[in-house]
Amino acid sequence: MSLYTKEEFDKLSAMYDGDKDRDATSKIRGFLFQDYITIMCLLQKQVKYVCSEYLEDVDVFFEDGTFEFIQVKYYPKTNPNMKEISTDFYYQYLRLQMLQSTLTAVPRLYIHRKSKVKKPTFDEMKTYIGLA
Repeated sequence: MSLYTKEEFDKLSAMYDGDKDRDATSKIRGFLFQDYITIMCLLQKQVKYVCSEYLEDVDVFFEDGTFEFIQVKYYPKTNPNMKEISTDFYYQYLRLQMLQSTLTAVPRLYIHRKSKVKKPTFDEMKTYIGLA
């Protein structure tokens, strides 16, 4: 007689249903997505350095002085908070300006999600950071 009966699997299934809030699958996939973006950046031409989890999720330094700071988001079921993301980006950009950095700063956002995310307009960005 097998201990792994349908009745026992049904009990485990009920336990899993009650414990879904603790499921880390999306977080793990998010870290894997970030690693994928990091590897993609490493393979670009003219890349001098790539740092993961330094200033942003991924920071890419190019030989020509361009500095991409990349925010990576994994939203398989929810919508990203574009105001929050945009504000964080603008904050990093302003910090570089205030420090009189000679790097050409380029913010990038990579979002993995089922439905397409609409790129915000310049006016929407200004609204997000309170300039409009």
